Amino acid sequence: VSPSYLIHAIILRGSSPCTSHIQYQKQHYFLYADYNQMREYQEFDVAENACKVIKGELANTLHKLRTNQLDSASSRFGHYHQIIVRARKKCFNLHRLMLLTGKPSGIHGGLSTLLAESRQVFAELEQRADTVKKRKEKKDDTKRLKAYIASVLESNDPLVWMRAVTQAQLYREGGDVNRLYQLFFEGKGKYVL
Repeated sequence: VSPSYLIHAIILRGSSPCTSHIQYQKQHYFLYADYNQMREYQEFDVAENACKVIKGELANTLHKLRTNQLDSASSRFGHYHQIIVRARKKCFNLHRLMLLTGKPSGIHGGLSTLLAESRQVFAELEQRADTVKKRKEKKDDTKRLKAYIASVLESNDPLVWMRAVTQAQLYREGGDVNRLYQLFFEGKGKYVL
């Protein structure tokens, strides 16, 4: 054992898994420490504490997503995604340290289960956000088409436009033949236009 690894200790109580005692002479005890292993154990403790914190944050987020707060959830979509990504990274790091040190963790299983549940709930949120986005785009397209049709009808000769309009032209303006028909003959818009 090299002298740089020997630490003089007067009284040693118990031993941690990363240290071993060597009796030197009659009344002096020395402690041999594996500093790499000690650093790994410290990293494990830090990672486990970080996982406890992120598990609480993830559980709180999951509760918010499951309760009726989904209306405002689409506006905070990126924030929730960020929490899930951070939790996954911390869980992976803890698992790596568990394998490296051989220590079991009581928090890892619970966090893994919570991550699986949150991914499922987040996928539903993602689907709802896409639906809301598509609905908004469709409304915007409808408004744009209405404005276009109104400007054509207010022009000098709308009959010439009606004879020459193509599907491609309607599509560029955010509509199609069915939407044009609905604007002229069906629904609330027929009198407003």
